[in-house]
Amino acid sequence: MPEPTASTAAFALTGGGIVILGTVTGLHPVLLAAGFAGGLWAQIYLDEMPLLRRLVSMAIAALAGSWIAPALAFSLPRYEFWPKGAPADLMQIPLALLVGLVSHAAGAVIIKILSSRGDALVK
Repeated sequence: MPEPTASTAAFALTGGGIVILGTVTGLHPVLLAAGFAGGLWAQIYLDEMPLLRRLVSMAIAALAGSWIAPALAFSLPRYEFWPKGAPADLMQIPLALLVGLVSHAAGAVIIKILSSRGDALVK
């Protein structure tokens, strides 16, 4: 018999679970799905890990993509490297995919930076 937490996490990461999570939290379900797809894509590059940890990492990627993508889409057009005339609404989906893809590496980098600064403050 599977663990209840594994089956609950598996349901939460299905299409219905993502839509329900988006409805409850107020996040856009399409951005959640794009972030989840980015997290799923990132699983190709990660080392082997238990199923529950993979599901949690994909859920974090989905949430990160749906929270960060709208802010990026509306703030990046101010910079010169951003393509002129690219509508911010349409750019949210690829940005959510990108955030979901890099969320695993970004988390490790942030933790490493914070721990090194913490060590410097203690000395």
